[in-house]
Amino acid sequence: MRVLVVDDDYDLRMLCASILRWAGIKVLAAATAEAGLDILDRKPCDLAILDIRLPGMSGLEALKAVAVKWPAPGKECGSKTNRNIGERVSAVRQERGMTS
Repeated sequence: MRVLVVDDDYDLRMLCASILRWAGIKVLAAATAEAGLDILDRKPCDLAILDIRLPGMSGLEALKAVAVKWPAPGKECGSKTNRNIGERVSAVRQERGMTS
C-alpha cells in the first residue's frame, strides 16, 4: 500500500508519514496540493490524506481533481484538518453547494 500525505505544516506532515511508515506503509509526502498531484502523476497511491486548508489549491479542490483524473473504482481519498468536525462538515457542504 502507498499513501500520499499532503499538508503544508511540516511537523504534521512528518508525523503522519512517520506513523504510517511505522505501520509498514509506503508514504509519499508533499507540502502543497499541486505538488501532491504531481506526485500522483508519477506514482499512483492507494490513499491520499490531505489537509483542507493549503496554500494555492485547497485540499477539497485537490480531491475533485483526483476524482476527475483517476475515476477508477477502488481509489480512496481522505482529508484531515485541525478544525473541529462542525467546521469540516460546513466546508464540505459549502463545497458541494448545499445550504445550511
